[in-house]
Amino acid sequence: MIVDPRDDAPITVDFRLLFELDERQPERWVRSNDPRLRDRLVWLCGDTDLLEERAVDLARAREMVRKYEPRRESLQSERKALLQQEKDRIDDLLPQIRTIVARTFLSGQIYFRGEPTRPADIGDSFERAIETVAGRYLRKIYPHHIATQVAPAELELLLKPELTGPPEKFMPGELGILALDGGRIVFVCNGTVPTRVLEYITSEGAASGQALLAHFGGPPYGYTANVLRACVLGLLRARRVKGRTEGGSTITDLRGGGAIDTFDKDRNFRRASFSPADEDPIGLPVRAKICDFFKKSFAHEMDRDDSLIADAVAQHFPLQGPRLRAVLTRLAQLPGSPPPPAALTRLQDALEECLREIRQTQPTLKQVKKHLDVLREGIQLLGLHESELSQSAVDAVREAARVRDHHAAQLAATGALDDERTAALRRIAAHLAAERPWREISALDGDLRLLRDAYIAERRRLLQWQEQEAERARAEIKTQPGFSTLTSEQSHRVLRPFAAALTTTGVDAIAPTLRELFETFKIALERASAEAQQHFERILGEREGPIFVPVELNLRNRRVATEADVEALLAEIRETLLARLRAGTGARIQ
Repeated sequence: MIVDPRDDAPITVDFRLLFELDERQPERWVRSNDPRLRDRLVWLCGDTDLLEERAVDLARAREMVRKYEPRRESLQSERKALLQQEKDRIDDLLPQIRTIVARTFLSGQIYFRGEPTRPADIGDSFERAIETVAGRYLRKIYPHHIATQVAPAELELLLKPELTGPPEKFMPGELGILALDGGRIVFVCNGTVPTRVLEYITSEGAASGQALLAHFGGPPYGYTANVLRACVLGLLRARRVKGRTEGGSTITDLRGGGAIDTFDKDRNFRRASFSPADEDPIGLPVRAKICDFFKKSFAHEMDRDDSLIADAVAQHFPLQGPRLRAVLTRLAQLPGSPPPPAALTRLQDALEECLREIRQTQPTLKQVKKHLDVLREGIQLLGLHESELSQSAVDAVREAARVRDHHAAQLAATGALDDERTAALRRIAAHLAAERPWREISALDGDLRLLRDAYIAERRRLLQWQEQEAERARAEIKTQPGFSTLTSEQSHRVLRPFAAALTTTGVDAIAPTLRELFETFKIALERASAEAQQHFERILGEREGPIFVPVELNLRNRRVATEADVEALLAEIRETLLARLRAGTGARIQ
């Protein structure tokens, strides 16, 4: 059994100590298609009743020792003896529990991709059960595994300028890194393993040594680190790939800076990156600009490594989406919902493009290169808006627009703006028309206060004028003959329309408008006066005689030119009034 995950082709055993019977049901694990368990042996425990019982005993004993051991010296002799018994009990329970744990798992089931195996049918020890099951499924977990091993001394042979007497494992019969060509040993890398390594590097666009080890060291390959290093070194010498050290030096042959150290030392190999030897689609200058962009924009310093850049994109770019949406939301809250700056719109598109294939290193870098100028401008503008355009700044701009659109506009509509307030309105309008009106918005505080105060004063004056007019209309009703004889309920009914005609609003409200407070109230007051008069006359009629109904004679602009016209007009008036009298009501000429 391979127990160190750094060894060749390790097999992972997932021990599951499940106390609930439902969790150990076979049908749950036979049908399990969890991809995380595909290449693992899942070992479920058997019945846990005895284990739980002993574990509870152990926990109780440990709790007693934990509680009383610190004050042992102050305990009576009987309690000291009990304490010692608990300590002895712990020593007895520990080996028992280890044995019970082993028996519990040996009585369980081992599953691999839904296929069950009973450990009890194999043997009575962990080692034998694991060795048997691992041997049974090794080929399924590592179908591409090869048994070839490369010793450090053999790897050093590939680092020598002249190749003499290389081991057969490097030849076409095994790894296929080397071949004979006219009696000369050349690097061909046409074997299965180097071909797979080259295909992976090509598909990724670039891959670090760490990425290669992670990809080919696990299922389904299980290649050793030295086998991978030998294949990458062969591809380098065959001019199929090129490398780049942690320090940024490019390696195209053994004379390249850091080439020997890269393949001689495991740490350097893991931190180096490798890419196809064809034309570089990014270029070192662009990588330098990209790294400089990340340093200035996100305080993220990194080597000019493709995988590191792609990781930085995956780390930082998704975080810019929420920032950008927050800023765009605040911009949309500004008066008139102005369109966002073009730089932020382009930034949103660029972020989406860069994250579209984030798992692929080379496509991601190509998109970053393509949109680098947009990213640089957009992130800078985003930070500027984020720092300046707070919610309080948005609220301040909205309030300034409210004063402009309602307070000042209503004052202007009623002719209540003097020169000082007109100048204040111009300053407010000019500031709000700026590209970024939230900047120095506090400079408008004085002008806004001036217009608000003027608006409140004018609104208060109109409300007071309404009260005065309503009171005047009430007085006209009250001074009519017979009003003083009304009961309090009757007088309230007569005067109630005047209260309804008054506008119910505050002095700082924006609706109804100042013009409506004047014009609409005049109409409402006329209606209230007519309604109050009708109520008054109806009450008097019920008590003293007929009800007087208002009559409109329509005499305005009536032309009378002859004596006959006079007689006709009088006859018309006479007929109108008599019609009311015949109906049993009196007539009140409007």
